[in-house]
Amino acid sequence: MSGLKRLVHEIHRRSLWQVLGIYVAGVWLILQVAEVLSSLFGLPDWFARFALLLCLIGLPLVLATAFVQGGIAARREHDPTLLPGGARARDVSGAGRLRSTLTWRNALRTGVAAFALLGVITTVYMAMRVLGIGPAGSLMGKGIIQARERIVLADFEDNTGEEIGPAVVQALRMDLSQSPVVRVAEPTSLANVLQRMGRKKDAELDLQLAREVALREGYPAVIWGEVNPAGNGYIISVQLLDAESSDLLAGYRETATNADGVIPAINRLSNKLRDRIGESLTTIRSNPPLAQVTTSSLSALKKYSQALRVHRVVGDFGRAAELYVEAVAIDTAFASAYSALAIALASSGQCRSVSVEAYRQSLRHQDRLTDRERYHVIGRYHTWVTRDAERAIDAFTTLLENYPDDALALMYLGLNYHGMRDFERAEEFYRRAIESDSTSAGQAYTNLVEVQVPLAKWEEAEGTLDRLAETIPTYRIVQNFRDYLLAAQHDYEAVQGFESEIAVIRGRLDEARRSLDGAADSAATQNRAWAYVSATLKRAFLDLQFGAQPGRVIEGVTEALERYPVDGSVIGTGFFSAVGGLVELYAMAGASDRAHDLLTEFEETLDPDLEPCNRNALTKARGLIA
Repeated sequence: MSGLKRLVHEIHRRSLWQVLGIYVAGVWLILQVAEVLSSLFGLPDWFARFALLLCLIGLPLVLATAFVQGGIAARREHDPTLLPGGARARDVSGAGRLRSTLTWRNALRTGVAAFALLGVITTVYMAMRVLGIGPAGSLMGKGIIQARERIVLADFEDNTGEEIGPAVVQALRMDLSQSPVVRVAEPTSLANVLQRMGRKKDAELDLQLAREVALREGYPAVIWGEVNPAGNGYIISVQLLDAESSDLLAGYRETATNADGVIPAINRLSNKLRDRIGESLTTIRSNPPLAQVTTSSLSALKKYSQALRVHRVVGDFGRAAELYVEAVAIDTAFASAYSALAIALASSGQCRSVSVEAYRQSLRHQDRLTDRERYHVIGRYHTWVTRDAERAIDAFTTLLENYPDDALALMYLGLNYHGMRDFERAEEFYRRAIESDSTSAGQAYTNLVEVQVPLAKWEEAEGTLDRLAETIPTYRIVQNFRDYLLAAQHDYEAVQGFESEIAVIRGRLDEARRSLDGAADSAATQNRAWAYVSATLKRAFLDLQFGAQPGRVIEGVTEALERYPVDGSVIGTGFFSAVGGLVELYAMAGASDRAHDLLTEFEETLDPDLEPCNRNALTKARGLIA
């Protein structure tokens, strides 16, 4: 006990507690500086850890120096013959050498030298990373992958039996989309490539097929991985492979202890991939966690990934909308799912008010979107909902500052300038959208033709359609736009479609009637109800417009409807259009009673779930009758 008291007394006498307190404060300051430097310059994670390690190594040295120097100071009070260094001039013993070595000057020099060495090592590492030298060299530094060069993300091998693989792939895609350096090929683009290869557009993109796609399109690398069960959790592995040689460029593995850990694990894998490719650690760290900008629910993510495949690859917008609704029912703040739902609803022919509400929900939860997707949602909202072109242009322009080759943002800028009749600017952005992603921007091609026509750029427009036919051969309306281009140049003889419309333009009404009658007969032979009703209505409007007796027109339409009654089971997607067309026809023919009866019958068949859409249709129909 007396020995312990003496030790405590000695520590107090030699001011070790004070030195320790000052040192701890200094360590805290060093770690704060290290964190700032790491964030500012994108230094590797080990920089701060090594700084802490050096501080821990230096602690015994500082305490020993304090012990020795404190003892010397106390001895000098009783022995003035001691030199300032703590030893007499002739003291050359081991203890004397220790006292002359453990000085504050030497301790400070050692600390400065250690941190200077850390700075040199870090600088060399960063230089090797940027220049692609040695194992520290990034793939961009080595020239294997260029910034913003497309990478194919393959379907993962799922050994869990729980359909987690597609969700993992989608989460990884969403996280990589935040990168200003890494660019993953879009599913619609890959589907078009698969069709050009003679494959089904929704074929499973396994590793072999992903490599074939990458080689065909000149993409340098493929990302592939596996999901394996591990007790109650999962092991997720990811590999970045050279497309040509299949050499492993990078490989990582993360463990999720349960379903809740899957999305954070994907986040960690994504960050490692982005770092290995060569993205600045500053931008990687600036991105919020994946769970924060998507969903923390694996179940919601699974529904969302299923919906995206049905939406973007299969093209079944109605079914996709149903799956999106299931996803937001699980996570009511899943902003990405609301955004995709708005697009699917609009594409499936639902009325505008339904998709508008989905957009509003997405904006309401915009803190759950990545910066990139948030600007997309804002831009689309002002393009389609508020019709405020300037605010839409501001949103997409801001997005392009960090993602200059975002094809969708470029196309929307073209759309907004197009709507403002600024055809030159619209042409510029449509061209840029095509150059950014020529394999999935089908609408950009046709929109480009539409602005080249008023600019009288006939040869350029023909070239645009040629390139569209070559790049996306499955795009079905290319011939329609060729006819449109010919008609715009008044070359009616060369037009292959739109016979009735061209005949009307040229004043050949009998020819137009024969064309519409032929279309109706063909539709009836093939039992295509909506095509038959549509052709019949066009013929009726033509007759009514050019002097036919209203009674005869209505009689002809009545005969057609006896063959194909206008109800939802027969007309399908043309139901609302058919009813609206009939109401308008009856109103123009002076048969408002028949129009009213049809409208009343229509109201009795309405689906309550589609009430907002029906309200709009009914309002328009009543206006036509009035």
